[in-house]
Amino acid sequence: VTPHDDELHTQEKRNRDAPTEIEALVFAPSHDPDDNRHDLELFAASQRNFGVIDLTTAVFTPIGSISDGFGSVNGIQFNNVDGLAYDQISGRMFAAQRRRSMGEPDLLFLVNMETGTYVPGAFGSGKHYVEMINGGLSDLDDIAVDSTVGPDSDAPRLYGTMNEVGDGVADERGNKPVALVTINPKTGAIPQGGDLVTAAGG
Repeated sequence: VTPHDDELHTQEKRNRDAPTEIEALVFAPSHDPDDNRHDLELFAASQRNFGVIDLTTAVFTPIGSISDGFGSVNGIQFNNVDGLAYDQISGRMFAAQRRRSMGEPDLLFLVNMETGTYVPGAFGSGKHYVEMINGGLSDLDDIAVDSTVGPDSDAPRLYGTMNEVGDGVADERGNKPVALVTINPKTGAIPQGGDLVTAAGG
């Protein structure tokens, strides 16, 4: 075995282990309980794996598999995360699961940052997730947390963006504007959102 062979083997392993379909990123304090400095890390979801990305090498290191969760629509595979949001006050990591069937509400759940798995019973006994429901709105593309305000003293305000929804006029391709919505972090309920517009000169 030559050094060149070792290099090829290493590259092949990197290719096999490379993450695919990363659609959610968020900065949050280190998941390492021994990190007393609370350094920020870049967390990501790659299909069903939750992990961190090294900002120097761009290497994705899985922390764990999010696995499957049970709730109002029974067993769900958390394998298509479209949003991550970290609440600085409670230390909770929110995640949004895209459901592939048109018209089915996307799901809100919590991720354990130390193990990479979902948090069981995060929304009540036996409820590992909640559906993000609003009449006609079902396709959520990203989420963000405002930790400074919220509907309850123990819950942050959660925002989301949803594509091809709302009452705005469709463009020449039939697409409607993106909507900005608020999400109840306890129930997943979504009041009617407002269409986003581009600022003048933008």
